Amino acid sequence: MVNIKDLMLEVPKTIVVHYIDDFYIELKYLPKSELSKIFEESKKIVWDKRDHTKKEEIDVDAFYKKMIDRVLVGWRGLKASTLAKLIPIKITDPDIEIEFTPENALILLQNAYDFDMFIQRIVTDIEKFNAEQFEAEKKI
Repeated sequence: MVNIKDLMLEVPKTIVVHYIDDFYIELKYLPKSELSKIFEESKKIVWDKRDHTKKEEIDVDAFYKKMIDRVLVGWRGLKASTLAKLIPIKITDPDIEIEFTPENALILLQNAYDFDMFIQRIVTDIEKFNAEQFEAEKKI
């Protein structure tokens, strides 16, 4: 008999996924336990003025920073022309490439509709990560 623990990957695997145009994002797989940890670490206590109680809510910026640290490995191909499709920017050169930095990633997560949800969908979709493994094994 085989134990599941013996089959699990020890090192988190990464994949490169296409977002739009020539923009590709490298992401690390995120186990459910790790996502739960990120949510817990991102909670903050706020005072509800209506019923005078303390409540927990997610600090979105803290959540994004933790996702950048633990999930978003990098990107390539993000040009100003593509960025303009995601957030309003001034374009001086449409072909200038926007480098991956934690600061740039945070701005994109905070301002681009669906970018954060896209990343969360990919990193929690084990089939995306296993599919790459199966393709690599076929080539061997």
